[in-house]
Amino acid sequence: MNRLKKALIAVLASAAIMAACIMPAMADNTYPQSSWAKGGTFDFKKYLVIDENENLPDATFYYDIVPGTAVSSSADKMEVYAGVAGATVGNAVISNGDTTYDAKAAEDVSVTLASGQKYAKTTVTIDFSGCDFKEPGVFRYNLTERNDPNGIFSCDTTTKYVDVYVTDNGQGVLAVSGYTIHSTEEAPATGATAGTEGTDLADKIDGIQNEYETTDLYVGKVVTGNQASRDKYFKFTVKISDLVGQTKLNVGIANADATSGDNLATSSANKNQPNPTELTVSGGEATGTFYLQNNQYVIIYGLMNGAKYEITEDAEDYNSIASSNTAFTIGSANFDDAVKNDSGIDVADGPFYAGFTNQRQGVIPTGIIMKVAPVAIIGVVALAGIIVLVTLNVKRKAEDTEADN
Repeated sequence: MNRLKKALIAVLASAAIMAACIMPAMADNTYPQSSWAKGGTFDFKKYLVIDENENLPDATFYYDIVPGTAVSSSADKMEVYAGVAGATVGNAVISNGDTTYDAKAAEDVSVTLASGQKYAKTTVTIDFSGCDFKEPGVFRYNLTERNDPNGIFSCDTTTKYVDVYVTDNGQGVLAVSGYTIHSTEEAPATGATAGTEGTDLADKIDGIQNEYETTDLYVGKVVTGNQASRDKYFKFTVKISDLVGQTKLNVGIANADATSGDNLATSSANKNQPNPTELTVSGGEATGTFYLQNNQYVIIYGLMNGAKYEITEDAEDYNSIASSNTAFTIGSANFDDAVKNDSGIDVADGPFYAGFTNQRQGVIPTGIIMKVAPVAIIGVVALAGIIVLVTLNVKRKAEDTEADN
């Protein structure tokens, strides 16, 4: 019995020794650290689409990147690994002085423009240098853009997928050979090469598009009354506040005069005054002074969500009636909004049409004015005398005719 125990112990000891020998041999089948691939950097584009009449704001967009979810292989799809921790992503910065494009450039694959729009672009860098890739294959990351807390921009917060392609050079050394960014969880097809070499993913993109959500403010004037001059220029002051990140607002003056005229009805202070074509924003506020005649208006472009405005005028000796009290039309535009919004606009309710009706109505006398009464009486007497003379002359001729007969 003791011999049997000793034999069993010897067998188990041998198995343990063999297992110990096997483990290092299994470890030798993995890539040594010296052959791991270090990640590099990858850029994608940020597009900001705005109305053609707007100025670019100063804006920063923020992103997050985390390892994605692994996808099992199938008959026609490659296996996808979850990304390695350590990737970081920068911010997208758009500035007022950046170049804008009125038409889509050929290299800007993922931007979409509607009629009357233009866009600016910048690049965002994803840094994979903190990632060690220990195997060949496709490693996936989830990229998301944070929402705009101010509600000024329409952000694309849907998850985008960034794939890192790691390859073996045939000598047991790994390298990152390409990157792709795409809009769905689709895996590359079996046999597809690295992303920069033509993977067949149908949903590849080159960037993420946002839109700058704004509206416009129309400021108009009509003049009514029998003593009101349609030539007269009235002075308007428009103050806009709570403008986040904006440095300029464009102004359309096609329906007004570039410079107020010099006529008898216009006060001397309002003559030969320019209407500005842009307003400078300082401290989140912009103020413009305009000079308008009857049936004229200006357009202030690019008011963002939450902006406030106030319109005042110098009506002089005219009665001033706000558009919210008495609406008026100029062409096809109906001016019926308040001349003051101090709660912050909702761009979905715009554009806004506001302004003033200026009225001056005079009473025309209906009695005889005394200075002209003597003249009027003389005229009546003279006319009566002429009628009498003509009548007598006709009667005399008739009598003479009867006498001759």
